[in-house]
Amino acid sequence: MDSGEDLYAPPENHSTEQPFAASGQSIRSNSADVVNEALPLSALRSSSDSSFHGINEKVCDQPLAALEQSMRPADTVAIPIEETPSTSAAEFNKLADEVRAATDSAEKVLEDYTAEADQLQKAKEKLESQEPTLSKLSDMATAMAQSGDTDGIDVVSSLAQQFEGVRCAIEDRIDDVAHEQPAEEEASTTSDAEFNRLVDEVRAATDAAESVLFEGTSDVDRLQKTREALESHEPAWTKLTDLAMVRVHSGDTDGYDVVSSLSEQYEAVRFAIVDRIDELRSEVRF
Repeated sequence: MDSGEDLYAPPENHSTEQPFAASGQSIRSNSADVVNEALPLSALRSSSDSSFHGINEKVCDQPLAALEQSMRPADTVAIPIEETPSTSAAEFNKLADEVRAATDSAEKVLEDYTAEADQLQKAKEKLESQEPTLSKLSDMATAMAQSGDTDGIDVVSSLAQQFEGVRCAIEDRIDDVAHEQPAEEEASTTSDAEFNRLVDEVRAATDAAESVLFEGTSDVDRLQKTREALESHEPAWTKLTDLAMVRVHSGDTDGYDVVSSLSEQYEAVRFAIVDRIDELRSEVRF
């Protein structure tokens, strides 16, 4: 040992020198807050030097990611790559429009009070065919929310609420129609029987009044009573007309034809009785 400098000369084995050198350079260049100035290799190599232990402790206290970053060569520093959404806002809006259109279409069928069970069922099936689209929209909205855009969640929430509301309403309507059909058939049978009964009632009253008129009676009191008896069936006429119109709306015009013919006969007899009474009263005056 010729001098103090020789005491710190590096050993002949170079297998550990380069890693220390590289590490020392990286620490010096990327972790300036840990090591303020370059340290000689002799200081790093001395395991008894307290400053070396301090450096080790400070480096070990760094987060792993920061430590890995400090170990990178200066020309290979990683640059974060921004993730690109797998779907665009345009696709999201297109799918939202599809679900909205299907919901609006089903709602229009629901609002048609004349819609039958098969129409309602088809509207429901068409609406439910959009469930996968609604599910995809939900996934897209969740992905958008992770990037800070929560508008998609609000859109999907509103669509889902409308979707479920219309679907449940259609299901209820289908159940109602299924229960209404037997009642309607029963009501139709009752209506036909009632219609025929009223027709017979008015026709009998008209025929009876017409018979008195054709007798040529000159009894004003009798004619007056016949007229009153005929006109007492006015409420039956009103109901008969209403039933005929109901049948017309259902496509059956036979009832209207019956009422129209009977009405002509009824009015003709009534007016003839009134004219006969006026005629007889005029004769009495003279």
